[in-house]
Amino acid sequence: MRPELRPDFGPDGMLGLQWCAGSEPQKLTPDADYMNFDNILWALLVVFQCMTMEGWTDIMYRVQDSYDFIAATVYFFLLIPLTSFFLLNVALAVVDEARDDFEKKEEAKLEDDDDNTTQEEALQKSLLGEDDQDIDDQPAWFDCALVHTCRQIAFSDWFMNIIMLFIVSNVITMMMESFPPPRGQQDVLDALEMTFLVAFCVEMAVLLMALGTSFSRKL
Repeated sequence: MRPELRPDFGPDGMLGLQWCAGSEPQKLTPDADYMNFDNILWALLVVFQCMTMEGWTDIMYRVQDSYDFIAATVYFFLLIPLTSFFLLNVALAVVDEARDDFEKKEEAKLEDDDDNTTQEEALQKSLLGEDDQDIDDQPAWFDCALVHTCRQIAFSDWFMNIIMLFIVSNVITMMMESFPPPRGQQDVLDALEMTFLVAFCVEMAVLLMALGTSFSRKL
């Protein structure tokens, strides 16, 4: 067909007319408007997201499908090591070094001024609301049988071991969750989650009764 006879549909549809109902271009994903390399702003946004390694494989697959498989593969396999593994670690190292320098300056100021050291120790004690003795050696916040019983339970090794077992089991059940959930597994996980919730509520009630206001301040 001769070029001058070829119809020009333009960027907004056929000869500038509106699209027919149901024939509009569909977005592949909700982020299709800005997850591209059409301009420098969106390109920097894409590179930054790849730097964080959040969904960078999906972006690579889109570029492979829309541009070139080999070029996109080489680009992203160079981008990830250079940005995420190298530049990001360099930035973190700079921040960590600046934090160390700040801490050293603060330590030098504290060493030169004894009054600041005394005030810092007093502030720590006031924030804790307790003296230097262990919390299990301190007297009960309320003198009654229930509080003494809860203190014996809260400071016992078997209680701590049971709570730790519940915590580890809860982490394992959270790792077993998937979508879509396997048939019959979701009911078991829901029952276990409810069991863990009850156990952690009982733990909080025992600790609140045993430690009183000191435990609530630490929360």
